[in-house]
Amino acid sequence: MSLYRRLCLFGLLAGTAYNMIRFPVMNLYAASIGVAPEFIGFVLAASTVTGIPGKLVFGVLGDRAGHRIVLIICGLALTLPPLLYIVAQSTPLLVAVRFMNGAATAALGPTANALISELAPRDARGVQLGTYSSVQLVGRTVGPWLGAVLLGVGAMAVVAPKAAAELAGVPAEIPPPDAFLSAFVVSALIGAAVLVIGLTWPRDRKSAPAGAFNAKAPSRNNATKDTSPLCVSAPLRQIPAPAHPPIWRQIRDALRHRNVRFVGWIEAVEHTATGAIQAFLPLYAVFVVGLTPIETGVVYGSQLLSIVISKPFWGRFSDRHGRTRQVILGHIVCAAAIAALAFTHSFVALVALSIVYGTGEAISNAATAALVTDLSKDDKFGAAHGLFNTIVDIGHTFGQLFPGLIILVVAGSGAAALKSQSGYQAAYVAAACALVVSALAMAKNRRRLESRP
Repeated sequence: MSLYRRLCLFGLLAGTAYNMIRFPVMNLYAASIGVAPEFIGFVLAASTVTGIPGKLVFGVLGDRAGHRIVLIICGLALTLPPLLYIVAQSTPLLVAVRFMNGAATAALGPTANALISELAPRDARGVQLGTYSSVQLVGRTVGPWLGAVLLGVGAMAVVAPKAAAELAGVPAEIPPPDAFLSAFVVSALIGAAVLVIGLTWPRDRKSAPAGAFNAKAPSRNNATKDTSPLCVSAPLRQIPAPAHPPIWRQIRDALRHRNVRFVGWIEAVEHTATGAIQAFLPLYAVFVVGLTPIETGVVYGSQLLSIVISKPFWGRFSDRHGRTRQVILGHIVCAAAIAALAFTHSFVALVALSIVYGTGEAISNAATAALVTDLSKDDKFGAAHGLFNTIVDIGHTFGQLFPGLIILVVAGSGAAALKSQSGYQAAYVAAACALVVSALAMAKNRRRLESRP
């Protein structure tokens, strides 16, 4: 199996393990142990906060020490935290474990993009970045559905009188904490498989020939003849490690990249809207629309499914027709969809709007990742994508926090606030306005970005 396919398998399993206990499972788990509505966003954002410093650091670490060690860290961050969720039944403990779990995406994001950017042909970077992202999104799509199904089965298996839940201050619509056990255990098992792939990943070889990333591993009969350094069965070669400046200087140089910073902030706005959907759409679906956890998983999973289907096409489109106009289009589509979400009261309409939003997300994401690669130097892909992902995570973190604060202001605190539609409407309309502003900012700076290699 070629390294590209192994990386795609790694991303597939990582996306499944991480997201099956993220949305809607973690939203509902936080509510089930009595986390106040205004603090649910803090719990969910804790894993994203890890990526704010972590993605830049892991990106530089991959450039310096090799990407294998970062893949191993990712596997550990997917295996251990799900087991700790079982005993983390207070807000501070839950935040702490979420912070640990966030190291998985902090490690994987810049590392996968850097591996593909280093080894893919320039005219195919958008396609391979988009294809890898779509494969990972298959896991991100399957994960919420699998987590929701396991939660639904667990809720039916656990006997917990609704009266007792209501006396504890937990809304009766929420399954009891024990119902989440199966989802956490299965996530840890999938994380262990990710860790195995990371441990068996070959050590980095900086002198890889073009096209080796996609080459198949040689047969055993030809293993001694094939010296392609990226083939799994190829004999190891000792290659002198390149000299690196101090890590603080690499981080400083990355932070000075004006164009990468700008693209990061544009994409951060889109991830602010996405974070708002991830954190509070499951609660809106359960408390306002009245959906079951399984139906809520379908709503959120349909958004990711639309990204899986459309992202390779939009990656190829950006290779042929440019990146910036595509980013503008994606933000406009997302703005229209999120503005309408909180005014919707049916399962079918929520699924349809989730698909529209996912398509807009795919349009934007496929172009921005490739644009960062275009703007980067060949030996600093990890640092550039680390900076980009760090900025994006700032937006993603804020997106999971601000709806809870708006709901607190508009509808108050407590379980009753979760059933107030006005709070969700105010938050999602605000996110839509931010997306329109970011699209205008990209339009204003489009020529500068296209003229700077």
